[in-house]
Amino acid sequence: MKKVLLLCTALLLSASLCLTASAALTDYVITASTMEGGQDVSYINVVIGTPHDIYFTLTGLPAATPTPTARLNVTVTPPMPMASAQLIYVDGLGIGHDVAAAGHWGPASGFAVSSATNETIKLTGTFDTLGQYDVTLTLVGVVLGREMTTKTLIVNVIEGLQGMTLTPAARTISVGEVFKLKAEPVPSTASLPPLVWSSNGPGIATVDQFGNVTGVSAGKVVITARSADGTLAAHSLITVTTGIPKTGGGNDAFAAAVLLMMAMSAVVLRVGIFRKKDFRF
Repeated sequence: MKKVLLLCTALLLSASLCLTASAALTDYVITASTMEGGQDVSYINVVIGTPHDIYFTLTGLPAATPTPTARLNVTVTPPMPMASAQLIYVDGLGIGHDVAAAGHWGPASGFAVSSATNETIKLTGTFDTLGQYDVTLTLVGVVLGREMTTKTLIVNVIEGLQGMTLTPAARTISVGEVFKLKAEPVPSTASLPPLVWSSNGPGIATVDQFGNVTGVSAGKVVITARSADGTLAAHSLITVTTGIPKTGGGNDAFAAAVLLMMAMSAVVLRVGIFRKKDFRF
């Protein structure tokens, strides 16, 4: 009878621990964003070799069980063995700590967490290799070594923006013709910032905020796309002529037909005049 009771007690205790462990996984939440208080994300792009701020927020939920000794482990999985990353946390004294190298944030001995926990951790990351890094933060109970919550942020490291081109670099259009200039980053894997478009001769050709160019009068003009800070710019030379605007295949055919009819009418008119003169003799 005692053996049965002991077995039942053990089973109940085991079940209780399992339930407690399962509940603990939902007691705390870690979110990541590229700005303080920003939307939770799981994937970001960063430029190789350039420091980027990443914000992780550890939050205790209302039903969270207080834990006096928890540790926030930090692991970084690089795209290749020789790749590395720095994740610098600056404490209240202004001292920087590389949590990627240390393998954890905060005291190694642990810190207390509860339903009142709402800690935002700003890490400045620098990544030296193109490809994807997995940055994982895991909250672990120090005493039992139990995982309480985890968050993995995929960091995609891309090449930085080195320049920009406009396509086409030069074009001849007619008065009234409209076409769109295309701005492209160099290298093509980089991203362009918001651009400001301008024309150095709006009386000849204008350009709107989307790069749409309109011929106004005959002449030559330079269209420029420029970053807001002025560090990036590209140009396109536009020649405007007084020819028929190219607004589409159907309209071109119609315009050509109108011109042909006008020419034929002129010929008929001239023939008629000559014939009238002939009758007067």
